[in-house]
Amino acid sequence: MKLKSFAKLGVFVAALAAVIIIPITAIAGYEPANRPTKTYTGPESEAFQYPVFNSWVNTPYYGDERAFFDAATQTNGQYQDKLAVTPGQEVTLRMYIHNGAAPGLNGTNFDGPGVARNTRLQVFLPTATSTQLRSFGYIVADNTNPGWVADSIDFNSSVPVSMEFVKGSARLANRANPNGVALPDTIVNNDTQFNVNRPGAPVGYQNMDGNFPGCFEYDAFVTLKVKINGPALSVQKKVTTPGSTNWQENLDVNMNDSNSTPTTSWLIEYKNTGTATATNAVIRDSLPANLKLVPGSVTFFDGNNPNGSPVADDGLFKGGVGLGNVLPGSNGFFRFRTTVATPFTPQECGVKPLVNTAEAEATGVAKVNDTASVTTKKDANCATPPAPPTPPAPTPSVVPSTPVSATLPQTGVEAGLLGVIGSSAMAIGAIKYRQSKKAVAETLKKKSNR
Repeated sequence: MKLKSFAKLGVFVAALAAVIIIPITAIAGYEPANRPTKTYTGPESEAFQYPVFNSWVNTPYYGDERAFFDAATQTNGQYQDKLAVTPGQEVTLRMYIHNGAAPGLNGTNFDGPGVARNTRLQVFLPTATSTQLRSFGYIVADNTNPGWVADSIDFNSSVPVSMEFVKGSARLANRANPNGVALPDTIVNNDTQFNVNRPGAPVGYQNMDGNFPGCFEYDAFVTLKVKINGPALSVQKKVTTPGSTNWQENLDVNMNDSNSTPTTSWLIEYKNTGTATATNAVIRDSLPANLKLVPGSVTFFDGNNPNGSPVADDGLFKGGVGLGNVLPGSNGFFRFRTTVATPFTPQECGVKPLVNTAEAEATGVAKVNDTASVTTKKDANCATPPAPPTPPAPTPSVVPSTPVSATLPQTGVEAGLLGVIGSSAMAIGAIKYRQSKKAVAETLKKKSNR
């Protein structure tokens, strides 16, 4: 019987994750590795004469069907057999399903010998917390040969992570259900080993009844989502007076008595707020100047030390105290006392804050910190500040005189021309005067000669 040609599925290629809780040393890849296969060479390729899942290679649409289980993150969208993940991501796991039997064996109403019966899926998610996790997906049926096929996905992280199934996310998409149909949450299993007798999630073509016909036109994608969970640390810092349980962010301390050394109590609480174990966790504290540790006052409290356990004086403040592995939801406390050495000179007054910082970190977990403070105040026995110098008497301002005329003097060619005209007039007048005087003299002379 020959294969029918097939068109590309017009469905979303989402993800399904099958994670088996098998140690990471288990063999990765598809199983059974030695099962018979068919190589696709075209629409006339000879098909299997019995129901069998994912045993074709070189198919134009999917390639090697034996590697049918892969995953992708939202950031890159590329499905892979090995995937790097980080805490907080949501990963889509994808399972491709194809019964390689010849289509002529399906029968009139999918009642023929080529239809896989009681077809169901099992997905194994690891319960471990690790930097390396492996997931397995299984396709199981009652009458296929072999009775089950499997494939794996490896997940790698720089920090220990765990995987959590997003309930209600499993769906199957095929040509009869292009928008997808929901599959039950029983698809996911967290057992320590594969169990062929588990019910899993039934799948089919038109209905999810376990009847899965042969041929490419009936293939499907099953997808589900998992969340990558990792560790997350928080730290809180508080302060109060010794004997009080009124822990505060800030404490006011009066420093009017220069000989006093008030005592303060400090509290550090850490907690793993994530969903995976924080490994190699460390807590440290940084004391500012003018805060001096009371020797022997550092005490550690947690679930194993409800009454407190003493800590070396330099442990918390020089490099920090190692906590080892902190389980999700676990917390603990450090408590210690300090004396406040006056930050003021004998004559100085005012307000000065002293800030104390606590830090928490773990392998692959970003450092977090929190602060609390002591605000020192001094308003007595202050030196009298010198009187400010007497300012000099102000110099009287000079009132400018008002000009007689605001008319600007004439300058330039016009002024020169007027000067020339004036001088010429004076010269002409002198000449006229001399001429007149000479005329008078000549007249008088004529008269005298008569």
